[in-house]
Amino acid sequence: MLTGALIVAAGMLAIVAATRLRARVSLRITPIAETPDATLVRIKGRVSSDTVLRAPYSQLPCVYYHLELTCAQFNREAHYEHSDGCDFTVTDATGTAVVHRERAQFEAMPSDGEMGRASRLSDRARQVIQALGWQVPEIASASLAETVIAVGDSVEVAGIPTREPGVIEVGERGFRDAPPTQLVFASDVYVVGRGQART
Repeated sequence: MLTGALIVAAGMLAIVAATRLRARVSLRITPIAETPDATLVRIKGRVSSDTVLRAPYSQLPCVYYHLELTCAQFNREAHYEHSDGCDFTVTDATGTAVVHRERAQFEAMPSDGEMGRASRLSDRARQVIQALGWQVPEIASASLAETVIAVGDSVEVAGIPTREPGVIEVGERGFRDAPPTQLVFASDVYVVGRGQART
């Protein structure tokens, strides 16, 4: 009885989370320079970062990656996941916004990987699997998928930002002008990968 109630509660939470995500990504896109403080907004731009990660499988310079491995052997399945990310900026034609990784949720399609018999995985895949300590039997089917938000990718960001002081000024600022601010997404924020700028 209790287990059933927990399943129902988990299902309800998942529905609420999905509804909130849909509501955020259906907002009109606002230029970064026109984005108000403390209001639910959606922006779009290109990703950049001073701190760059390397995706384990593709070795792409990125701000977020998620690696997923599924192995099936004799009606048993093993599933492994690993992800990492860092703070990054999003830039459009009007300005730049900072996104803090700590409270960000990412959504993107897998961009690289391989699947087939475990014994025929590439050396590159085997090295990644070994480095992560994942156990893969030789006689099994395996699927490795890597999702990446790379430097230069186009993303949409939805959340409630704040404007914080500390931006380096460009040009002169008058005595009566407001101090410069930086748009920062630090609370719950959704980041949706929309395209690649890879060569």
